[in-house]
Amino acid sequence: MRIRSAALALGLCLVAGLSFAGKVIMPADFTGLEKNMTPQEFQATGLNKLTPEELAALNTWLIGKMKQREADAAKAPRVVRDGFLEPGDDGPVHSRILGEFHGWHGATHFALENGQVWQQAESGELEGVNITDPEVTITKSFMGDWMLKVKGYNSFVRVRRIK
Repeated sequence: MRIRSAALALGLCLVAGLSFAGKVIMPADFTGLEKNMTPQEFQATGLNKLTPEELAALNTWLIGKMKQREADAAKAPRVVRDGFLEPGDDGPVHSRILGEFHGWHGATHFALENGQVWQQAESGELEGVNITDPEVTITKSFMGDWMLKVKGYNSFVRVRRIK
């Protein structure tokens, strides 16, 4: 029973990585957890102890959850007032970072054109960037974290709104 609970918890974590702001970013031909994890990850999570039927059921459940999340996100109304999302809205926020932008480095603040201020909420860096007033999109992930992406860069950083 613990293995199944762990597999379910892992599946939920993987869904966070396979979705972004309610949008499915896994391939349409998703082949299952076992094909999207390294053998070491598959073994470390205990998924190798599932029967083929249990693993297939977990993969089917993940795909169903992603499709349902995408459908729910498409129906949800977006309430924006003066450029700010109302509480409970899932975004996305489209704006620009004011002034020079040199990437992020651990606890970077992002002051946006719309008046919002966000702060980096995880470690990590984006280096080698030197642009002015870049466009950004901030979206809410499946697990409820806010993710910031700078247009033209294929990196995301988890952020939290501070103003």
